[in-house]
Amino acid sequence: MPRPFTVIGLTVFFACALLYDKSSKVIVICLAVFTIALAVCFFMKKLRNNRVLQAALISCCVSCILLFGYNTFYYEPVVSLCSHECEISAVISEKYEEKHGSHYYIIKVNSVNNEKADFNARLKLNKPLDANAFDVLEAKVRFFSIGSLSEESAAYYKAQNVFIGASPEGKVSCQASQGMAVRKLIHSVRQFIDGSITRSIPGDKGALTLSLILGRSDKLSQKSYNSLKNIGATHIICVSGFHLSLWCGLLLFVFQKAKIKRKAAVALTIPFVLVFMLISGMTYSVLRAGIMTIVTLCGVIISRRADSLNSLGMALTGLCCINPFSAGNVGFQLSCLSTLGMIVLSQYFLQKNEKEKPANGAVKPIIQKVKNSFLTTCFAILFTVPVTMSVFGTVNLTAFISNIPVILLAQVCMISGIAGTFLNIFLPVKYNIAMFLSNVSARVVLKIAYCLEKPGFLLLRVNEKDSALILCAFFLLLSLGLVLVYKNKKMLKMTVAVSFVFLLICNLGCRIISDSYTTLRVLNIGNGTAVLLNKNSHGLLIGCGGDTAFSGMNEVNAVSESGIRELSLILPDDSPACCSNLKTVLSETESGIVIADSVPHGYEVLIKERDKLPFSQGRQINGFFVISFRDSAGRTAVFVDNSDISALIIPDYMFDVSALPDSAKAAAVLICRVDCPRILSMNNLSLVAFQADNKRAGALYSELNGNVPFAVTGVSGDIIITASDGNISVDGG
Repeated sequence: MPRPFTVIGLTVFFACALLYDKSSKVIVICLAVFTIALAVCFFMKKLRNNRVLQAALISCCVSCILLFGYNTFYYEPVVSLCSHECEISAVISEKYEEKHGSHYYIIKVNSVNNEKADFNARLKLNKPLDANAFDVLEAKVRFFSIGSLSEESAAYYKAQNVFIGASPEGKVSCQASQGMAVRKLIHSVRQFIDGSITRSIPGDKGALTLSLILGRSDKLSQKSYNSLKNIGATHIICVSGFHLSLWCGLLLFVFQKAKIKRKAAVALTIPFVLVFMLISGMTYSVLRAGIMTIVTLCGVIISRRADSLNSLGMALTGLCCINPFSAGNVGFQLSCLSTLGMIVLSQYFLQKNEKEKPANGAVKPIIQKVKNSFLTTCFAILFTVPVTMSVFGTVNLTAFISNIPVILLAQVCMISGIAGTFLNIFLPVKYNIAMFLSNVSARVVLKIAYCLEKPGFLLLRVNEKDSALILCAFFLLLSLGLVLVYKNKKMLKMTVAVSFVFLLICNLGCRIISDSYTTLRVLNIGNGTAVLLNKNSHGLLIGCGGDTAFSGMNEVNAVSESGIRELSLILPDDSPACCSNLKTVLSETESGIVIADSVPHGYEVLIKERDKLPFSQGRQINGFFVISFRDSAGRTAVFVDNSDISALIIPDYMFDVSALPDSAKAAAVLICRVDCPRILSMNNLSLVAFQADNKRAGALYSELNGNVPFAVTGVSGDIIITASDGNISVDGG
């Protein structure tokens, strides 16, 4: 077997990626299936000599054993602490974030009730600690299930190696830790770079520069992150091989100019790679890139060319053996698949170009380099499409061209950002040309992202049935073309061109058809009111409520995922149930008209530049006819109607339904918070949707099951209702 680590590493990685969030029972069943298949291989003469198949099956069995062991002896004992009050001793990680008025720390728990422990937890506090990274924390805490909002959220934290949440039940004491000099030094360097860039480059431009250098994407606004996501450029803010290859290339170039011999220069570069991995936070993508780079550099030192696929397999094998849950990390998956795409396809296409005669003149070599860069980008993106589809639900065709200018500008931003950081020691900020250059390049990157995400016909929404069919047809057409290429290699360009034209035309047709539908999305935000309507990319968000930690981001993401270009906002009242996430929505979306009689104190400044209309009127907004109602006690309701669907939204179940006209009572869809008005007849309703957490969901199921078609966001997640001319279909019910 010529490439053993390639087979072993990729098999272990994909097996762990598919099974990391499954229960121990499912893993045991898979282990049994793989074991039986392996036994069949040994007994069947035709398969007995197939070393690749045997190695793959053995790797699958090893993956299942690793996952079962981690689940049984590591993950499940930690999760069993949920709802328990315990005395803990822990070390504070440098990871800290502030969201929705709460402060979160990642802590490494060393003991629970004076018994030795070793796991990570997410500590939730109402105010920040008076402590530094790596200080020792002692407190009595109550553990709770992290990621209970949805299965996707729980799987995300599991992949991050954070299994449980904790909230203090009293005073939290902190004291400086002894030792850990290297970790503290690395943290000081990160803090120095962070502080220097934050002071010099304000807002999202500074956050983007910081993301490029350190991978600190948590400071980037959701709006900017969504824009980069929509054009397929989030890989630039996930530090990996792209960043490491740039810095290593620059370092080797400097050593070459300094007349240092090649092997000595390579040997000096290896310690830099290790330091870079530490400064970048030792994320999975950095570890993968770092291991591959070190293997390649060691090959140069011993005068042997490292095989890229074997290096990738070696890195994946090591990381998955250390922590099999790491394969579930989205950044790691994208990093691995993009690298695999560049290695596999580049070896054929780019090496073929190298064998051709070198281009003459000054312009042709530049064109050739741009062509190779474009092909490499396409190879990387093609392999990441499955993850992008499943995680983000969209594939933007602009990604194939947007990455070329974005990557070039990102390189400029990184180099000038680091140079400017150290120049800040000697120069005032206003004289720091490097920081100015980093500022400008970051601004252009964000501007490109904002502009390229807007063309709706270039955005393929694969969570829609029509788009999924188009995508399948595209891959079938591309696969058929690649088969024909083996017989006639001149057909390659035509095959790729026809495939992409087919995809573009079908997607455009799909978008035209989907614009004829109305989508009503009842958002999963716990106990609160947030309903998003969309017709022809014109949106209407009714309420910005929710009492979960991520409800605000859920609302912002829903607007982004729906492709809404014009958004209006209706606030039924100024209660926390309707306005708790108003600041997040206003700051992270481009909302236009705001309809409200009153907003919470202090929020007037956020909407002073916007059109604000009174609540209690009927009006036409973004293609929807909206009527607002208020009963004698001041409670509110909103009726929305167009040619496709009619919906009644009642934020407070105590609302006096006698205040409603017959047209509102005859709505096809009723949306309530926590409970529904008892007096209202529900016989003619197509659906009742409740915005309630999973605790209230159980009670609703026992009260209403069998009486009326209904769904609860706490169980179903987002409830997506699609309607056309009165015909309604529900996803998530």
